[in-house]
Amino acid sequence: MSDKGYKTNNDARTLNTKKSASPNDDNSVATDLLHFYEDFVEFHDYCALLCDSFISFYVDGRELDINTAEGIKRYANWMKYRSQVLKAELRYIQEKSCQQIQGSATHTRTQVKKL
Repeated sequence: MSDKGYKTNNDARTLNTKKSASPNDDNSVATDLLHFYEDFVEFHDYCALLCDSFISFYVDGRELDINTAEGIKRYANWMKYRSQVLKAELRYIQEKSCQQIQGSATHTRTQVKKL
């Protein structure tokens, strides 16, 4: 369960939600959304795995030993952390898209005034 270049920090407001930019990265909202989608799908798969594990223990009537319980606790904490990271990343993308829209509108108004 790697965090793919994210800083470890419990405060979602200060999380480094931006992946390191590659030389070919166009730094567009579309690229950011693609990265977000990939991260979200991975997170979804981990959530499904945990849910399946809970169901398996319940259906089989097994009791949790101390190590399994500790593992589930750590996994749950990681899931909470990742959801904070994803939320911060989505907020970043939303703010970036709003800035691009506002910048585009300002640029268009400037062009109209010149005419």
